[in-house]
Amino acid sequence: MKLYSLIKSKRLIKSQNLKIYLFIGATVIILGGFFYSRITLAKSSSQTNKSTNAPSPVITSNDEITKKLQPISSISSTTVQSTSISKFNLSKLKKELSIDSLTTKMNASQKNNSLKNNIANILIGTPMENMIEPISKQDKLVAAFLVGIALKESGFGKHAPVLNGQDCYNYWGYRGKRKKMGTGGHTCFNSPEDAVATVGKRLHTLAIKQNKNTPRKMLVWKCGSSCNNTGGMAAANKWVKDVSIYFDKIYY
Repeated sequence: MKLYSLIKSKRLIKSQNLKIYLFIGATVIILGGFFYSRITLAKSSSQTNKSTNAPSPVITSNDEITKKLQPISSISSTTVQSTSISKFNLSKLKKELSIDSLTTKMNASQKNNSLKNNIANILIGTPMENMIEPISKQDKLVAAFLVGIALKESGFGKHAPVLNGQDCYNYWGYRGKRKKMGTGGHTCFNSPEDAVATVGKRLHTLAIKQNKNTPRKMLVWKCGSSCNNTGGMAAANKWVKDVSIYFDKIYY
């Protein structure tokens, strides 16, 4: 009985040892296969890098990374500022290009072109032709008086005061005191632009600031304080009629 127990115990030990050996063997095979596959993969990757000339990984220090990131940070800051400026300019541009703004500018441009065309149609071919541009830049009411009064007072410059045989550019009977005074006690101007600016300023004061917005109300230009001293009402009425010819075409 003891012998049987001993034999059985030895057999059990051998069986357990066999299992251990089998487990160890299987483990070695599995580990061997794993390491073999890793080595094969590493060799394959190395060969791929060499064939494509791919650079090897470079380990960069924290200082080097910081230095490389500084230009990017600077660019980002500049980009943000540029974006803000661009948004501001875009907002301003949208405001300037709004429908109302564009409509206003277009209407102003059309009115100015229309006024200039009307004046040009009247003055081209006369001594006042070189005054078309400065007159068209005046207020419409002032421009209408400049053209209307010039017809009556000088026939658009055909009968105008001179100084030493030179044109005084005074086509409105203007008698403001200056160093240069032409025939009939009339003012001599330095240029067509000077003439339009000076006479236009006086007409602006009378027509707009003093509300003399018709030839009848502007009789002060001809009569001064009283029309009795300048031919009476018959002459005054004739002045109004003649001035109105082109005043009405421009102003209305």
